[in-house]
Amino acid sequence: MSDKINLNKCGKRQCLLDDFLLGLFAAESCRRICAASGQDAVNERTARWWFDRFRSGNYSLEDESRQERPTETDDKELRRGAESNPRQTTRELTNRDLAYRVEVCTSLLSFSQRKDWLSAIITGDEKWVVYVNYRRRFQWVDVDLSPEPEPKLNRHTSKLMLCVWWDFHGILYFELLLENSHITADYYCSPLRKLADQQICRQEIRPQKRKVRFLHDNARPHVAKNKTKTLRIRLGCFTTSSLQPRSYTDLFSSFLGPKQCSLE
Repeated sequence: MSDKINLNKCGKRQCLLDDFLLGLFAAESCRRICAASGQDAVNERTARWWFDRFRSGNYSLEDESRQERPTETDDKELRRGAESNPRQTTRELTNRDLAYRVEVCTSLLSFSQRKDWLSAIITGDEKWVVYVNYRRRFQWVDVDLSPEPEPKLNRHTSKLMLCVWWDFHGILYFELLLENSHITADYYCSPLRKLADQQICRQEIRPQKRKVRFLHDNARPHVAKNKTKTLRIRLGCFTTSSLQPRSYTDLFSSFLGPKQCSLE
């Protein structure tokens, strides 16, 4: 008989149950059903799942009821309201939503016209500075030619850790980490105090009443409590944030280029 039999869902499950009662395996039952109804009639994983269910003593062929979260809204009523008035806009919101919408729009429009907030941002970051910097470039060569060899950067080369802070006007303060030293929360507070002293002396550029936004990453020394306390005591207007513009690091790497420094 060459014609395939198109069994429905209940018929396939009944065949699986019959094969289980006959003592067949799930893979063999799957091949028998696929040979009679088509190649994709039953998945072997589905057949194994039903055989496991039959072994547990549950011979029901119906789907088990699922405990779903009851809906809080009537879908039919919601569809009826959307179809009756599909052109509803935000003007028909509540008074509270309208007031919040106006507040947000006004804030965004005024924010784009002000540029003084850029001068209130201070960014801090650390960067490894190696003494010898190699710039590797792409080389276009013919198929039968080999590119010129270029030196690779040694991971264990001489280098220093540079801690730098800058704002809209330029570099504010930088410090080189001592050899065999690590950046800890206590060590990080020391350059912050020096940075705060410089900012107090520059009141003509940054008034004391203006809020200063301190941008840094979320490294452990940067988010320590004593660091936050130091910022608030030295400059009460400081606020911390976890936003860090990583593009500055790329710009600094491109600035170094092929520069070479003395080991002394």
